[in-house]
Amino acid sequence: MTENKTKVSEELSKAGETSVITPLLLKLDKLRIVSTSAIEDEEFLFNINGKPCLPRKDLTVITGQPKTGKTMLISILMACCARDLEQGGLVGIERIRQEPLKVMWVDTEQNPQSTQYILSTVSFLKTASSCSMCVPSMSVSAMTSSPKAWMPTDPTS
Repeated sequence: MTENKTKVSEELSKAGETSVITPLLLKLDKLRIVSTSAIEDEEFLFNINGKPCLPRKDLTVITGQPKTGKTMLISILMACCARDLEQGGLVGIERIRQEPLKVMWVDTEQNPQSTQYILSTVSFLKTASSCSMCVPSMSVSAMTSSPKAWMPTDPTS
């Protein structure tokens, strides 16, 4: 306890002293955000039910209870990244940018067979004329079933 008080006292004794300004400190100061900072508008990648979401340069993590549709949502997002814009979106999800988007998908729960199935589902959704044929009553805000329950047995057929 006395040792901690000594360290705190040492730091407090330095208050008011001039600190060394290093290149790293200057860079950190330049990147600091305060209430008066000029911040660029976000560039959104998708509209979900007409609302822009998933901004570029953000890290997005999809979490939830088992069998609530996380993988299906990711499959739909991946398919939307690759679909031609003329085909329209899937279940209320539309890509905003004209050119297809690159995807980095990290999944910590799937085995190789499930991963292969998911990728075949994405391939199917990418070319489907409408998602209603594979997900008739699904809404983005209410995905609660197992993805395999509403997908065709063979998504490539």
